[in-house]
Amino acid sequence: MKLDVSTQVSDSLRQLGTNAPAIVAQAIQQGLRASGEVVTSEAKRQVYLGHPEHLKGDTGRLRQSIQWEVRGNETHVGSSVVYAAIHEFGGKTRARVIEARRAKALRFMGRGGEIIFRRRVNHPGSQIPARPYIRTALRDRLGEVQRVFAMMLKRGLTR
Repeated sequence: MKLDVSTQVSDSLRQLGTNAPAIVAQAIQQGLRASGEVVTSEAKRQVYLGHPEHLKGDTGRLRQSIQWEVRGNETHVGSSVVYAAIHEFGGKTRARVIEARRAKALRFMGRGGEIIFRRRVNHPGSQIPARPYIRTALRDRLGEVQRVFAMMLKRGLTR
């Protein structure tokens, strides 16, 4: 499952890009790329640092998988890691059987505090709360995205 968050160029700006010299179209693309960099770096920071809804058991895999890509007049920020969407939006995992693979038994704490060993257990599934890192990054850095995009356009228009 792939998670995408996109920012779009307004219709008037898109029209300017198609009717203006190539330098303006290039400035729009630079703005889209710069926006992708800003949101991606903030999303990685949100995953890595102690964000109030910090992801538990962090191995760095999700953080390393966050990337951006410009497609036409849109910047897509996302992750191809299977569990990226459930962390961003929350949800329920399916019930499943968990079996010991590297050891003879699984070890866990029972409700009464006793240690239990089992070769396999039936896991009922888990309710995962939403821990948005891409939407939060976009919200927290929207002003910077707008400033960077405007700066790239201004540079392009004043050449």
